[in-house]
Amino acid sequence: MADVEEDPYALSSDSEDDEPKGPPPKINIEGRTTADLSSLVCL
Repeated sequence: MADVEEDPYALSSDSEDDEPKGPPPKINIEGRTTADLSSLVCL
């Protein structure tokens, strides 16, 4: 049971039934990638 809670993919499967949480997370990842690149450029 603990493994299922720890696994983010497992939670996604459950969410898919209720609401597709696939697209939202991807958008966040893209934004973070840009921020990471900016930080590296500043350094």
